[in-house]
Amino acid sequence: MKKQLILKIFFTFIILTLVSCSDPIFKTISQEEKQLEPHVKGSPTNFVEFNSKMYVASGTTLYRYDGTKSGKPSEGNWYDIPNVGKNGIIRQLAVTNNVMYVLCGESGQNVLRKSSNGTSWSDVHVNDDILVQSVYGVNNQLFIGAGTNNVYSIYKYDGSNFEFLIATENRLLNGAASNGTSYFLIAKDLGSNTGSTYSYDGINTNSITNLGNTSFMGIISLGSQIVAISRNGFLFYITTNILQTGHKLNSSSSNLFATGALAIWTAPHTSNKLLLAGRQDGMNFSVNYLQGYQELELDSSGNIISGASFRDPGINPSLSTVNDNASYKTNMEKNPVNHLHQAGDGILFAATQAKGVWSYRQRGDRWLWNAEQ
Repeated sequence: MKKQLILKIFFTFIILTLVSCSDPIFKTISQEEKQLEPHVKGSPTNFVEFNSKMYVASGTTLYRYDGTKSGKPSEGNWYDIPNVGKNGIIRQLAVTNNVMYVLCGESGQNVLRKSSNGTSWSDVHVNDDILVQSVYGVNNQLFIGAGTNNVYSIYKYDGSNFEFLIATENRLLNGAASNGTSYFLIAKDLGSNTGSTYSYDGINTNSITNLGNTSFMGIISLGSQIVAISRNGFLFYITTNILQTGHKLNSSSSNLFATGALAIWTAPHTSNKLLLAGRQDGMNFSVNYLQGYQELELDSSGNIISGASFRDPGINPSLSTVNDNASYKTNMEKNPVNHLHQAGDGILFAATQAKGVWSYRQRGDRWLWNAEQ
């Protein structure tokens, strides 16, 4: 009896010691939420805004987000537009000023479709020698990456005609942005870490210029500034040349990569902004991979603040996409993020690699990242 009592006291002491010494771990575990069933499943496309609505696609279905339900902050209004991809899957979305485009993979080839209202769709007639592989809309310009077998080119489409811009050899168009006067295009070799960056005035085909052979995963306009992110997480300014900014995704591991997801987030009821960047960060031979995204502070004009550094969400809750870092770690940080977007109602969305569309919104009495139902 005495021996059993001593053992009980000993084990109680050990448990209390572990709890007191490992409180952050237990707190993190307590923050973990059961994943909800996503409305948009699988590996979604990029998000776009068209006619003041947000769109995303997965499989053959296009989804329109009409904002948060009145009186139900945990739920969104979603309208499904089925069979836009018909017999294949929707690979990518793009918009110009008045037209929305979907790139669909069907029967071994890609088909480009367009719509003026986001609901009714028609096929774009594409010349047989233009094999469309990627599409990016900026202002009223649609840029197209086309080709096959590592022989690619960039075209411009004005809604009626295709115009050849430049041959990019083994590099496929993977991003476009504009500072209001010029366009900047990035192209990347799909099988290696090589790439090129081009500037274009949007008028004269002969004015397209190769700014240098640097490989970027993503590019975005911050207003007057254009920045691109490399695979190893460095930001670069893109003007008439390519200049490293000094800002880099933070990590305790040397094995860090940028996914290419870039987005601007504006804090509610303020002009404070953050640049969000998707990251992949993990130790070799470890299952504890860190994914999700990081934040970089911008000024009220949307430009990068000198001396600012990337940080995990919730580290500075006074200016962050989330109000609790522990909750972020147990939910979103486990997911590879392909695309990020803040909708018109302020809700931040993420297209995960395989678990559908997630959102950061009020769920019950807390704000949490979880699958968008």
